[in-house]
Amino acid sequence: MSTSNPALLLWIKEMETLCGPSKVHWCDGSESEKDLLTKEAAATGEISGGGWALFAIQFFWQIPHFLAISWLYREDYARAGFKMLAVTDTDGGRTGHQAVSHALGLLAVSLCPFVFRVAGPVYLLGALVLGMMFLWFSVRFARGLRRENARSLFLVSIIYLPLVLGLIVMDKVG
Repeated sequence: MSTSNPALLLWIKEMETLCGPSKVHWCDGSESEKDLLTKEAAATGEISGGGWALFAIQFFWQIPHFLAISWLYREDYARAGFKMLAVTDTDGGRTGHQAVSHALGLLAVSLCPFVFRVAGPVYLLGALVLGMMFLWFSVRFARGLRRENARSLFLVSIIYLPLVLGLIVMDKVG
């Protein structure tokens, strides 16, 4: 583990005790971590449905998150010469559509941990509530492409991901 933050280390120990996992893996996004996870998948011969579900949640979550950021800073991106959707989509129609369609996809894939029996009914209820909230803020952003709506969507996206992942941990099955 590459942190010395005592509060974070204490929280991790509490989660280990609460969940009782057989193994805890600290994700740091490094090349060595990728190699370790690749070897583990090769050794077992599969990537589980739960693994695909986590990937899909992250994938669909990131699009509205980054669209909100790019809408907030589209003038800066334009000045820097970046060809972001929020820069080239002057009326915002495609930007809003992409935020809503990916929020809908996120709502659907967020049910997969329950379907694949990775998490239980508490997770399912929480994922539905959080997913509907995320979708609502995405629709609000798409219908009124204003800075405050983009900022709200961005903040909701920051809240959504750790809560949904925390629910998976807290309501794990098996």
